Amino acid sequence: DTFSQQLLINGDVDRALELAKEGSRLFPDNLHIQYQLANAMYNKGGKTEAIEILESLVAKEKFVLHGESVRLLKRIRSTN
Repeated sequence: DTFSQQLLINGDVDRALELAKEGSRLFPDNLHIQYQLANAMYNKGGKTEAIEILESLVAKEKFVLHGESVRLLKRIRSTN
């Protein structure tokens, strides 16, 4: 998930999304990968899919990236 994040930072959204999807398929219970998938989807224009994933993550309050998930969800919703 760190590599897909770095790809996003470098602007390679397509590759980041590809890796995040593969990571999600291989490790569906890894919440960090789910966050990266939502972020990559949002950056690729998949707002609806990103919102669904983030809402699921926000419901898990003990998730380490809870705050980041809330912020990304608010940012996505504000662009509607």
